[in-house]
Amino acid sequence: KEYEGVASEYIQAMRTIQPKGPYYLAGICEGAHIAFEMVHQLEAAGQKVNLLAIFDTWVLENTQKRGLWSLYYYSQRLNQLKGQPWRSIADFLAGVARKRFRFWAGSRPAPVKSEWIEAYWPGKDFVPHRVQCPITIFKAPKQPFYYHKDDLMGWGSRTGSEVEIEVIPHGRHRLMLREPHVRELATALSRVLARLHLGPPEPVSMESRERESADAAAVSR
Repeated sequence: KEYEGVASEYIQAMRTIQPKGPYYLAGICEGAHIAFEMVHQLEAAGQKVNLLAIFDTWVLENTQKRGLWSLYYYSQRLNQLKGQPWRSIADFLAGVARKRFRFWAGSRPAPVKSEWIEAYWPGKDFVPHRVQCPITIFKAPKQPFYYHKDDLMGWGSRTGSEVEIEVIPHGRHRLMLREPHVRELATALSRVLARLHLGPPEPVSMESRERESADAAAVSR
């Protein structure tokens, strides 16, 4: 629901600058999921989207192995506790153990699914949105161990068009938009846009600029 609302607001802002398609959208992390929802809403409104560029982001739902993800999550939590007083670490571990023991012993009901769990593991009956625009994934060579094996990172089930992959050789997820990795990303993105017949914008001549300035002055008068 939140993605839908944010995507709608972004579309309104975007269309104040470019009222009609074709559109070219991109995003990383939450931005990738919002961009996908934008594509869904734009296509539903009859607009054309020529490209959705996904920067090293997996589909949210049912792509992670829950047990391995839990292992990763708690290892990160423990890592954050480094340097903390031993008492804090002991309290954290004791709290986790108590919750597990009570659940296994049947002394408390199964926990209600949190919004986090419902978002990431909605179940086998979950039916995702599908779009028609092509998707290109710009991905790092190595992916986290807790994801299911899928070179397309789950996006193959989300579009009726092709999904292409561009591997950023030295990219890492958290550093992909930073120097020097962003240069590799820019090169790969330029290559994809060139395949879509979108060359770089033609330079504006001085004569054209003078003519535009004269037209603007005439309008202002």
